[in-house]
Amino acid sequence: MLLLVAVPLMLYMRSFIQRRSCFLLDIAALVAVLTEFILTLLQVLDIADFKETLMINHGVILISVLVMVNVLIHEWGGGVKNRKARIMLLCFGFCVIGVIIDMFIISVEIRQIF
Repeated sequence: MLLLVAVPLMLYMRSFIQRRSCFLLDIAALVAVLTEFILTLLQVLDIADFKETLMINHGVILISVLVMVNVLIHEWGGGVKNRKARIMLLCFGFCVIGVIIDMFIISVEIRQIF
């Protein structure tokens, strides 16, 4: 359920983001939910284990965070200085750094296995 963490956050962002950017959040949330459904189905059907799909999870999380950062940048830089957008933008910067570091560590561990 790691991947679904971003979905409630994207839905919360819709409450203070201008309508023109909401479709990006909707698409990112839909992709996250569909990806998690497919990966869970693969796990249940014993086709792919969670460890084997971890890079896909992190990739979709990174894409979701980048979409949210893009929307926040457009919202905050669009004339109205939205305080919520500024705070969330700062926090997402730290999240992007964390996901990139985690993906690097996972790729190093995968290389050591093979």
